[in-house]
Amino acid sequence: MGAEGSLVIENVTLSTPLPEQGSWQVVTTPDAYVVIEGGIVSEVGKGTPPRAESILDGCGRAAIPALCDPHTHAIFAGWRAREFEMRLTGKGYKEILAAGGGILDTVRATREASGDDLARLLRRRLDAMLSRGVLTCEVKSGYGLDVDTEIRMLKAISEAGKDHPVDVVSTFLGAHAVPGEWSGDGAGYIEEVVVPLIGEIARRGLAEFVDVFCEPGAFSVAESRRVLEAATGAGLGLRIHADELEASGGAALAAEMGCASAEHLLSAPPDQLLQMRDADVTAVLLPGTALVLGQPYAQGRWMVDQGMSVALGSDFNPGSSPIIDMGLIMVLACLQMKMTPAEVLVAATRNAAMSLGRRDRGVVAPGYRGDLVILDAPQYTHLMYRPGARLVSSVISAGDVVFSEDITDL
Repeated sequence: MGAEGSLVIENVTLSTPLPEQGSWQVVTTPDAYVVIEGGIVSEVGKGTPPRAESILDGCGRAAIPALCDPHTHAIFAGWRAREFEMRLTGKGYKEILAAGGGILDTVRATREASGDDLARLLRRRLDAMLSRGVLTCEVKSGYGLDVDTEIRMLKAISEAGKDHPVDVVSTFLGAHAVPGEWSGDGAGYIEEVVVPLIGEIARRGLAEFVDVFCEPGAFSVAESRRVLEAATGAGLGLRIHADELEASGGAALAAEMGCASAEHLLSAPPDQLLQMRDADVTAVLLPGTALVLGQPYAQGRWMVDQGMSVALGSDFNPGSSPIIDMGLIMVLACLQMKMTPAEVLVAATRNAAMSLGRRDRGVVAPGYRGDLVILDAPQYTHLMYRPGARLVSSVISAGDVVFSEDITDL
């Protein structure tokens, strides 16, 4: 159907955030229907819907906006199970990285992979995201750390996202770590590799955003500022890995530079978080990383109470968060960051989409894209209440049913 036909979804319990930025309210309507015409929601009502070319009976199930994952590293070759075992014996993230593991281990495997291989792997991962209710996701490069591999990764992101139901937002993360050949000279790597690449990527339209890992052991505040300034000059959006393992000044830099988002923030000082709030920077929180690394969780409850814009992402990657399921991320946000189910739904839909500049989705209301998920559950709260359950029954992208699974509720 999509842009050509119409679809009515009827007999659902619809739960959706309000369109207004800053609102944490979720409105739930039993016995609801949604009319999608030309890929856009044209009407939301209760009771008997108007006639349509195609009708999807929700059978009383819960319906929500499709999920958005605003932070993934989903394009890579190789896994890092050995690193998982090392952490269990007491090795820390920085210790593993200093020994040539961590990000640099994935860099070696990814540099050896062809563009076709990377695109194939990413398509499989996009399929997995789709089956879990995600219709928009960000994918970062950053496991190449040289000109040829970073370009190859970004081309593969574009190729994998072509004609796939999941809308892929591409981010250049050349400043993910200092590669071995530039060891001890992060500033030189930034000037000789990352900054020229930003200009080339912008000219070729290979990314919408630029990201940088601002953290001791990765890149300093000054080096990170240089990356973000180059991105601004090239007309690309700004994102930043900030204060993941220790307070680094990344949150304050995000506010200073007007980043679309600052991500991780496990160790961000409260005063810098408030600077982010005042600069309208979205906090993208990644509780899967805290779970895997055994770190304290970001202060999600406090951030919401302070009026910050908060989004949730998976940080799916082969090392510090090999978690592709946004449902589990939503569970962790409730149980470990003490956010309410309504706040979690807003953070994983409207706020996440807005952090990526996708203001046409994340809400089920007239004028928004017809992107919905029907759950095999009576209420959306089952997503957070039942970790590990397969609850996604149907996924509708712009009025097209792009995923359907016959599930019998337990």
